[in-house]
Amino acid sequence: MLRVVGDVHGCVDIAHPVKDLCYLDLIENAKYSVQLGDMAFNYVGLNGVGWKHVFIMGNHDNYDDPPVQSLGDFGTCNLGPYSFYFVRGAWSIDVRHRKKMMAAGRQKCWWHEEELTKPEMEQCLEEYRCAQPDVVMTHSCPASISEKVGSPGIWQAFGWPGPRVSNTQQLLQAMYEVHQPKLWLFGHFHRNWIHVSKEGTSFMCIDELSYVDFNEGWEMV
Repeated sequence: MLRVVGDVHGCVDIAHPVKDLCYLDLIENAKYSVQLGDMAFNYVGLNGVGWKHVFIMGNHDNYDDPPVQSLGDFGTCNLGPYSFYFVRGAWSIDVRHRKKMMAAGRQKCWWHEEELTKPEMEQCLEEYRCAQPDVVMTHSCPASISEKVGSPGIWQAFGWPGPRVSNTQQLLQAMYEVHQPKLWLFGHFHRNWIHVSKEGTSFMCIDELSYVDFNEGWEMV
């Protein structure tokens, strides 16, 4: 059984104050697991977690000190009997606030590396074109899907005049237009949500400290 876990936001080995869960609780009974990004800024809690439990870095992760459980930038991952294509990163809607905190001497909480560079995106798209995977896992999602899963009011809450399509969302959209996988799993939006596109791709957003289990045929358990 493979468990796919949503955003963790630092609750690696310390329980969330409301949900009373942490990441280590969620993977305890899973043979394999993939976490969809925004794991933590401090990865000490991952000490001792083995190779069967990996994660895709998001926009709220520490790019100065990625742990061995991080899958890297993008590519095909074979985890036991499970194979999928992954892409890290997203754009931080709260980037202005985070930069202000850092300028005031607070702990580092934003990394320029949160999105792939243009050359990396071009390489990723070409690899994906060749791979033609059945399953994709990312932190964010294609631009056309973000319009459906996102909350329009959130832009004003963070001081933006209206929606912004990030470079990562543009890349993921280009990937989707090149090849439509059977299943696309992502986090970032902090909600549980399922949408089947007209092309037949099942898009699944997984909420913070939530999870979905799959058998070896990629059917939900």
